[in-house]
Amino acid sequence: LPFDVLHLKFELPEGFSYQAGQYVLLGWRGEWHPFTLTSAPEERVLTVHIRAPDSLDWCSALRRRLTYEAPVAAGFTKIEYPPKA
Repeated sequence: LPFDVLHLKFELPEGFSYQAGQYVLLGWRGEWHPFTLTSAPEERVLTVHIRAPDSLDWCSALRRRLTYEAPVAAGFTKIEYPPKA
């Protein structure tokens, strides 16, 4: 995937079903944003792909949090941000 695309994968909650084209709301920092599910209903996971270029918006802040800040806080020290191409 390109550097500016965030791929999120979630376990499929028991009893959860959906149809192609539906979306989920993801919340962080008090804001909720809709994202189309990119997984197929017959898969056993839920996935979304979020384009998050290096601008100062919610999506890019989420990408930075998940790919840099959270791993560093968890003790990973060799994190490069932004990653080299």
